[in-house]
Amino acid sequence: NRYGEAIGVYERALEMLRAVPDANPLYTARVHVSLGRSNEIQGQLQEAVRAYRSSLDILDRHQLSVPDGHRAIILNLARVLAKLKDYNAAIPYFEQARDAANDWGTPQEVGNITRELAEAERDGGRLQQSLQTYEDALAFLTDEFPQDRAVTRRSQGQALYRASQFEAARDAWNEALALVGEDDP
Repeated sequence: NRYGEAIGVYERALEMLRAVPDANPLYTARVHVSLGRSNEIQGQLQEAVRAYRSSLDILDRHQLSVPDGHRAIILNLARVLAKLKDYNAAIPYFEQARDAANDWGTPQEVGNITRELAEAERDGGRLQQSLQTYEDALAFLTDEFPQDRAVTRRSQGQALYRASQFEAARDAWNEALALVGEDDP
C-alpha cells in the first residue's frame, strides 16, 4: 500500500537528513510530520506520536516560528494520543492547540478544537470540567456554523447524559437535530 511505502521513503529521507550537517531543520520537521501522518493512517499510532514529537522538538530546539504548522502538529499529536486513550497526555496538547488557534485561527477553529478538548476531558474522566469546556466551545460555534455546532451539541449531550443531566442531554440532542435536519442523525 502507498502509505506503507511512504513510511519507508520518509525514514530514508530522515537518514539522509541526519547525515547532512547543515540540513534545514524546518524541512526535517516537515518530513517527521509526513512520517507521522503516514504512521497514523497505517494505524501505527505509537510511531505517529514519536514522529510528531520529533517534529515539535526540532521546531522548539531551533526556535522556528511556524504558527499554523506548529498548531497543526500539536493538534495531530493530541488526536493520536486521544485515539490511544492517553487522555492525560492528550489534554495539554489540545489546550495548546486551542490557545494557538485563539492567537492565529478563526472562531470556528477555536470552537472545534475546544470541542475536541471537551471530548478528551469527558472520556478521560474529567466530566465536570468537560461540561464547562463544551460551553466554551459553543461560545465560538454560533449559529453561523450549524454543522459544527450540531456536532458539539451532540457530543455535549453525551457528557450531560453521563452526568445524569438527562433533560439537558435531550435538549442538546434536539438542538443538534434541529441544526442539521432530521435526515442527518
